[in-house]
Amino acid sequence: MLFLAVFCGFLAEYQLEHKIEKDRARKYMKDMVENLKYDTVRLGRNFRRNTMKCQYLDSFRNEIQLALEGKDNANQLYYYWIKTKSYNYVAFNKSTVTQLKNSGGFRLIINNDLATLIGDYYERIILATENQVRALDEAEQRLNVFSLQIFSYVPFNNLLSGANYSFRPDSSDDRRFNQMVDSVIAYKQLNLMTKNQGDLLSLYNHVSNKEMELKNLLAYFTWAQNEATRLAQKIESEYH
Repeated sequence: MLFLAVFCGFLAEYQLEHKIEKDRARKYMKDMVENLKYDTVRLGRNFRRNTMKCQYLDSFRNEIQLALEGKDNANQLYYYWIKTKSYNYVAFNKSTVTQLKNSGGFRLIINNDLATLIGDYYERIILATENQVRALDEAEQRLNVFSLQIFSYVPFNNLLSGANYSFRPDSSDDRRFNQMVDSVIAYKQLNLMTKNQGDLLSLYNHVSNKEMELKNLLAYFTWAQNEATRLAQKIESEYH
């Protein structure tokens, strides 16, 4: 009887521990689905914004091509120089997968196929996308440095002196600043610092390189968004 009581106690404790681990796994997976939904929303939003940047870069190249043919329009070149600065990147939400790693929680995921999908998304797809971001950063830095040989910030001196750098992206302050920049380009006669053919050709190459790297990033965004959606569906199917 004593042995049976001990054995039953052991089974009860085992079942309780098993239930606790199942609940923990379910909580982790619920949080991970929320992380993935965050990723897909941000990827979709920034895909659209970067697509617009690509269109500006394409127009920028066309304007440089015209300048190479002696048909330069300095104000249009300044316009696209300003519009093509920066790009939008997604800061992936890795909070749940980080908790899983730090707590040894991966052992709670019984389905090996699901565990493989999670590892693939966080260790391969996100890593590849972040590597592409670094390649784009390098292209953007080279373009920014070289473009200072062609364009001058002097016409925008008053705007820069009074700029408020505390605004948030997409805020009314941001839009107002862009409107003021557009106003300078529309009503001032702007001049390039040089019209040297070699410099213009180098500018064309730098713009083309950034456009190519940005289009590559858009492809990675699409890939990551599709895989995030697929992983979220797999988790929801597994954990109901």
